[in-house]
Amino acid sequence: MAKGECDVEYRSSLWGYGNLMSVHLALRVAIESNILNTIDSARPSMQLSTLEIASRLPIKDPRSIAILDQLLLFLGVKFLLKSSLRPVGPTPT
Repeated sequence: MAKGECDVEYRSSLWGYGNLMSVHLALRVAIESNILNTIDSARPSMQLSTLEIASRLPIKDPRSIAILDQLLLFLGVKFLLKSSLRPVGPTPT
């Protein structure tokens, strides 16, 4: 095997390992912070926004809401949570 091929395989395995670790850590945070339990406790047909989830958690630091939003986005991108875009606030008439 040529040196270039080894480098590609090595980088590919590092990329896969890094991806696996990031998913593992994100799930660990979601479980330990009761985020998944909070989502699960909602009615099956109910969709919760980040702010609705945050309001059900003991969050004291306002910056935590932005971190929660990024965590939920990451889990949605990895297809571990179902996500959708919907308007927030009053519906325009």
